[in-house]
Parts: sequence; C-alpha cells; structure tokens
Amino acid sequence: MNIESMESMNIYQYTITSIMLIHSITDIKYKKVRFELTLVGLIIGILFIILEIGKGILPYEKAGGILFGIGCLIWGKITNEAIGYGDGMILCMLGLFYHTEQIFIVIFWASLFAVMMALFLMITFQKNRKYEMPFVPFLTLGMLMEKICV
Repeated sequence: MNIESMESMNIYQYTITSIMLIHSITDIKYKKVRFELTLVGLIIGILFIILEIGKGILPYEKAGGILFGIGCLIWGKITNEAIGYGDGMILCMLGLFYHTEQIFIVIFWASLFAVMMALFLMITFQKNRKYEMPFVPFLTLGMLMEKICV
C-alpha cells in the first residue's frame, strides 16, 4: 500500500467516523437518525467511489453493503420498523465506504455489542424485549472494531 492510498484511507475513515459519531449522538439523544446528515454521507460516499473508479477500484465491490442496507429498509417496512428506516439508510451509507465483507464484520460487532447491552439492561434494569435501543452507536463501535481487528 503506497502513501497516497494510505492518506485516502485516512480521509475515508475520518469522514465516515465523524459522520457516524454525530449520528450516534443524535440517535442516543433524540432516538432519530438525521436524514440531512445521512444524505451528506451518501453524497460524500458517492464522490469517494467516483475517485476510486479512477484508481481501478470497481463499485461492485461495495454493492453488497448497499444491498444489505436496502434489505434492512425493506425489512423495516415489512415489520413496521422493527429495524428503523434510519438504520437501513445508515447501512446504505456505510456500504459506500466499506467493501461487502467489511460491512458484515461491522454488523457482526455491532450486533454483538447490542446483544451484550440488551442482556445487561435486562438483568440490571429489568428491561424487556420491547425496550428500544438506538443501533447507530453500536454500528459506530462495530466500525471501530473492524478497523482495529484488520
């Protein structure tokens, strides 16, 4: 990996991490994903993909993550938002920044952390299955774990 590609990876990582940290705060505080910020992330992700095409990286390498996000949006519609539309939009956005296998690693870590938190809340605070937790902070943790473990 040359210095130029390492610098562009840092730009990608700082950009998506910043966007996800802001999303995490708003998801915790307001239990809502800001569409405007997601749109900015989508636009930046598309611009990064255009730049990558010039470097020989093809967009289909990221298609799985985007399709997974679309699948979550559809699942949210079918289940009356058992998974929120905001989470699906976030996953679509992440699909623009990560390759398919990276998205699945992020989702694995996010799900693991979410399950651990749910068990903690159930045992400690007597929360039940219907208690809603924001998922974006767990996706952010999953992103950080994906980078640490690679």
